[in-house]
Amino acid sequence: LVHLNLCCCYGQHYTYTPDASHWGVPNLSILPSANDPVLRASVYDVYNKRIIPDLEEAIGIFGSTTMDCYHASATACEALLARVYLYMEQWQKASDYATTVIAKVPLTSYENYVNMYVNIETGSEAIFRLNGFRASKDLWKFYDPVSPIARPADTLYTFFDQPDDIRLELLYATKDEVKTKACRKFDVVEDDKHYDPFVSRVSEMYLIRAEANCYLPGGETTAANDIKALQARALGKQPSEINLVYSSVEDLLKLVEKERIKELCFEGHRLFDITRKKQNMVRESSTNSIVKIKTYPNDWFVLPIPMDEIEANPEIQLNPGVNY
Repeated sequence: LVHLNLCCCYGQHYTYTPDASHWGVPNLSILPSANDPVLRASVYDVYNKRIIPDLEEAIGIFGSTTMDCYHASATACEALLARVYLYMEQWQKASDYATTVIAKVPLTSYENYVNMYVNIETGSEAIFRLNGFRASKDLWKFYDPVSPIARPADTLYTFFDQPDDIRLELLYATKDEVKTKACRKFDVVEDDKHYDPFVSRVSEMYLIRAEANCYLPGGETTAANDIKALQARALGKQPSEINLVYSSVEDLLKLVEKERIKELCFEGHRLFDITRKKQNMVRESSTNSIVKIKTYPNDWFVLPIPMDEIEANPEIQLNPGVNY
């Protein structure tokens, strides 16, 4: 999980080069000595020689042992593999792993959806969730219910076609309160406030399977049904009551992307979705940032290697354009 997140932050997405030969992060199998140079491996090696083998081995070790969502499990590994194969554009494997997880984990109901966030209830769909109790003050500042660092952009609201979509209850701003999928308990002392971010939940698996099946022969019906399942839950309806309008696979992919934006906002997916789809990053006009748009491809889609790392490891390869 850490290798994947670091690779996404400090290296360009998997298909940035045809063979994923561009720099990822160091891939260490042994602890280096203080004087050993630690060099970056290719993104291909990070995925195929570290992330995938480790997750596959972990699934075998966990076996059929069941754990709550605050502990790693075979199901959590399978969910992460579904995401990894999505990023790699290995559509069949992404779909297969997502299907495996969906068969094990149900969606949280419409009635319990909001509490899954605002009251830190796990919900039935939680696969892996971090416990931020007494250790998440920075997260709390980011999602603070009064003056958060994170706020929903005006453009986000434009993706919601139905005013009664349950997800909008987590995304509104007033003079005294801003909701951004956060713990909002006011009946606890300051030190007990915490935010428990999701690493994975089964809604993501529906979206992964839907996107993957858009690229697989005969997969359109499965993709459409997965989107209907999420939209129906959001509206308190049955999937049979949802009517998707599309005339091509390209139209269906746009519906999948739109649903990912609505369902997974504020959960750490959007930037990686923009880059892996080779899209431009466009901020709304009211943003405080002076950077309104970054066109793809762009060196600024990854972070610079930190100065602490450069000083400790002078031979580390730097990211062009963002390391001076």
